[in-house]
Amino acid sequence: MDITPLLGQSILERNKGNHRKSLELLSQAESIDYVDYRICENRYKVLFFMGDYDAAFRNLIVLVHGFVVKNVIQNDLFGMGQGIAQSEMQYFNSTKKDLHNGFQFDPSLIKRAIDSYPKLINVVYAGNAETYRIGHSYVGSFLDAGILSEDKHRDEWMTNYEKRITNSGGGPSYFTEGLKSYFCSIGFIYFHMNFNSKYSTPKDVRNYYLGDNFVIRKDIWNYDTFL
Repeated sequence: MDITPLLGQSILERNKGNHRKSLELLSQAESIDYVDYRICENRYKVLFFMGDYDAAFRNLIVLVHGFVVKNVIQNDLFGMGQGIAQSEMQYFNSTKKDLHNGFQFDPSLIKRAIDSYPKLINVVYAGNAETYRIGHSYVGSFLDAGILSEDKHRDEWMTNYEKRITNSGGGPSYFTEGLKSYFCSIGFIYFHMNFNSKYSTPKDVRNYYLGDNFVIRKDIWNYDTFL
């Protein structure tokens, strides 16, 4: 059974602000086709609006895990994957390193990570979309801890980005106002510290990241030790 109509209904409910109804429709779609990537793709956007950034991350990491395991950059039908990744690398060395509560992270370690596990270049390839959004989920999960609190536009710009990616409005956001590299760099490290290469099939990947036993690791300030 094709789940496209249910996905369409879910998007309509999301755009009307009926977020729980939107999630219910996605659950119905999931019961029909458990591994269709479009379910996670739509669900994390709903969860952004609901402020459930941890649950959004769980769905995002399912998507980016697939890019890495499949090594999509090497299978780009148009042969443009490497060029896109090299162009995107400029956004993975943020000069801003402050997080929250005095913690800092080190974006310069990203190159070392890719050198040691080359398939991680696929996370860069996904930079403009899913990897940035993983960074968005990380920042969102620390709003109460004061991340970016020095910026009076913070809450507005976070919301604007969520509207932007759902075609429901928008305005200035960190994506357009100079902190794209901050979010991409955070997104890469946050992904990598939670990535488990043990799983490869779509079903196993979903079961792992969406299951009760997956514990999200957020201490990206310890990336050096992790590597």
